[in-house]
Amino acid sequence: MKRLGKRRGKNGRMSRRDFEVIWEYLDKLRRLSEVGGISIVVEGEEDRKSLRGLGISGTVKTVRELKRAMRSLSGGGLRGAEFVLMVDFDSEGRRILKRLSSEIEALGGSVIRWPREEYLRLNLPSRVEELLPYLERRGYPWMGENCWRTS
Repeated sequence: MKRLGKRRGKNGRMSRRDFEVIWEYLDKLRRLSEVGGISIVVEGEEDRKSLRGLGISGTVKTVRELKRAMRSLSGGGLRGAEFVLMVDFDSEGRRILKRLSSEIEALGGSVIRWPREEYLRLNLPSRVEELLPYLERRGYPWMGENCWRTS
């Protein structure tokens, strides 16, 4: 996946190609979220709302919800479960990522890392809750209202 540039066209909009690359990424994330046994984990409710606004319809849990569920499990309790950790890309998010990854793997689950790595390569906002407004502000009139939503 190519790294998107910071350059903007007229009116602060991204190029159509940059939007297509982001759209492809979001489509892969949407399809991944719909696979049974895979949960996307975000820091809070605003992050979940942003992903829902982008058409992510699968299981999206907050860190708090996941930790509450993990407290009741013993070793191997997450065997076969997979998680995409879409916590924020700041120091707090990196701390949560490191700790939560270790806890998930200790309980037999696994962490899918490519969505987070691609998000970084795309130069998207460091806070997941800012993703939907960021893309809407830079959209094109030809994309129409609610262009990111699939339903």
